[in-house]
Amino acid sequence: MTGSKEENDPLDTIRQLVHGRQSELITQCRRRMTARSRLAKVVDQFQINTSDDWLQQAIPLFVMCMGSSGAAVEWHDEVGGLNFSAGLSIADANDVLAALRDSVLELVWDASREGDILAESLPDVVKIVLTAFDRALAAQASAYIRESQRHLSGVNRNLEYRQRMFERDLALAKLVQQQFIPKSFETENFQAEVRYVPTTEIGGDHAGIFPISPDRIYLTICDVTGHGIASALVAEVVSTHLRPLLRQRLDTTFEYEVEPVDIVRHLNTLFYNEFQPLGILLTFLIVLIDCKAETITYSGAGHPPAILQCCSAHNFIELRSQNFILGAVEDCIVDEGQDTLPIHRGDRVIFYTDGIIEANDGHGNMLGLDGLETILQKHYESSQGALADEILNSARQIVGSNESDDMSLILLDVLKRT
Repeated sequence: MTGSKEENDPLDTIRQLVHGRQSELITQCRRRMTARSRLAKVVDQFQINTSDDWLQQAIPLFVMCMGSSGAAVEWHDEVGGLNFSAGLSIADANDVLAALRDSVLELVWDASREGDILAESLPDVVKIVLTAFDRALAAQASAYIRESQRHLSGVNRNLEYRQRMFERDLALAKLVQQQFIPKSFETENFQAEVRYVPTTEIGGDHAGIFPISPDRIYLTICDVTGHGIASALVAEVVSTHLRPLLRQRLDTTFEYEVEPVDIVRHLNTLFYNEFQPLGILLTFLIVLIDCKAETITYSGAGHPPAILQCCSAHNFIELRSQNFILGAVEDCIVDEGQDTLPIHRGDRVIFYTDGIIEANDGHGNMLGLDGLETILQKHYESSQGALADEILNSARQIVGSNESDDMSLILLDVLKRT
């Protein structure tokens, strides 16, 4: 080397050295990265150790940081995309940068021993390399922050879009579910008051009222475990299966209704075979009221007991489930699986889901079945609307601002003859 100022300029010297010995520098960088077990896995995973492309881009970026702090701005954009595209974490990228620094220093020592770098220039050259490393570290950290923000911004936009789609689907699911909620009605022999108080989420409550003749009527109620669209869809499966099941024999013989226990058996087979692997279960209750024969036949599968309110006698009877919850076992029917009791004109049957009796204040205090029956004892002569208001208001008062389950309530009166 000559002694001219240009040739002795430390920055120019190292630039020429790196440019002239790039292949040697790449080999040294690979050796250093492979020597570190954790880093070796990273460079192998992202093929840094089998391709020159990444190092051929990283080396000039490192050299840029030797000139001035302003050069780090260009490093900022370049290295961020480079390291992110390679999938390097910030810690891994810093380790690679350290390997690059040490490889450049080794190149400097070799060049010094070979006389390609003057001894008096060596301290300045080393200082430039170390300063470049510090600048590169700082720029790399800024690059990661910026790239992380870009990535996070993209993730947030995607999440916002998905949230809008979810809210739209949830609103549609709620609208569809409300179409399946039976309406209050009155006929010559029956009168029904229906109340439904949903949670903020869509739930798995379902009820159905199916008059099959002026004298006979089916009522069903179920509660699917959990909340959300999946539970609501399962509840609608119940709805779509019930009507044809309840009418199949009547349509063909015009004489015999389907026994409630047969409906329970059919639904259990369906849910055990189709939904049991998913862990979805549901409670279910079905009653058949025949006001001409003055009987009520009921079959339940783990559902809270309906209550037959004998208004003229001022007492009530719990219609407790006889069978296992639907979908839990292959055959849920226990013994006969259904019972038949007398019912008289003027009597009332109260159907509900557990959101009412399990309404609680967050400290373990619930309305409970006892609380519901206490209310019923005061309302033998009350109208359906007054009793329904009292039950729901009592449940809401206990819940307060706490999260609650869906509350479904149906009052069915067998009307007196006019």
